[in-house]
Amino acid sequence: MKRLFPAVLGLCLILAALAMTDTLRTLDYDTLTVYDNGKQTVYTASQIAPPTRGKYVRVDMTGDVDSVLKTLSARELFRESFDGVTVVYAFTTRLSAYETVHGRRVNLMIAVRGDRLAVGSPLLKGSY
Repeated sequence: MKRLFPAVLGLCLILAALAMTDTLRTLDYDTLTVYDNGKQTVYTASQIAPPTRGKYVRVDMTGDVDSVLKTLSARELFRESFDGVTVVYAFTTRLSAYETVHGRRVNLMIAVRGDRLAVGSPLLKGSY
């Protein structure tokens, strides 16, 4: 039993790290955009995107903010609205990278226009 415990603990840590790595890929997205070293690569839901840890990631999808927050175990921090777009700033422990916005740690940003969402981590890049 003493020999089995470290192996089980190690496996749990590896699985937890993998779950944190590509959290946005758990969403039902139309496209996933990865920003890496000034290069932007877009993947459709039918394509397999590479690991995204340490990169800016954007998911474009149809849905609602509450479902995304629940799926990612995130809590809303604050929101802003302008020109028909509502932007929700949130934080989840499932994502390691973050940016500081208005003195708060933010690692999930969701722009909403109708039923279309742009979800970014740690912040959204591009227009929305």
